[in-house]
Amino acid sequence: MHFNTISFINSKGNLKSNNYSYTDNNASDNSIIYYRIKESDISGSSNYSSIVLVNLNSSKWYVSDVANNATLHLQLDQSSNVIVQVITIDGVILNTINKGNLSKGIYTIPLGLNDKPAGIYVVKLILNQTSNSIKVFKP
Repeated sequence: MHFNTISFINSKGNLKSNNYSYTDNNASDNSIIYYRIKESDISGSSNYSSIVLVNLNSSKWYVSDVANNATLHLQLDQSSNVIVQVITIDGVILNTINKGNLSKGIYTIPLGLNDKPAGIYVVKLILNQTSNSIKVFKP
């Protein structure tokens, strides 16, 4: 697999708690893209992250009403095997919802956050073994 450099981001220092982000504005819809990060230190040595697959299919989804009854809204443009996970910010999986194979259509999926404390959660949507995640805040 061949990788091209698409950006360079300077370090914020040597603290492990720094967060970085980058938006690939050249990514096209309905494509599958593979990313990895090259991390270089001041001595010149480098390490590569794991390879991450991003599927930019045309399925659309979002989470609403996190404060009261968090619900995932999903529009599938093709039949897909659907799994949803709710994960704490520390990486603990609180809930796995396996919806099985769903046909093209619009769906609402309750996430089960009603009895959970305020905080940041990760909602991971897995469509046909390809995943996308978003962070949501429950006040």
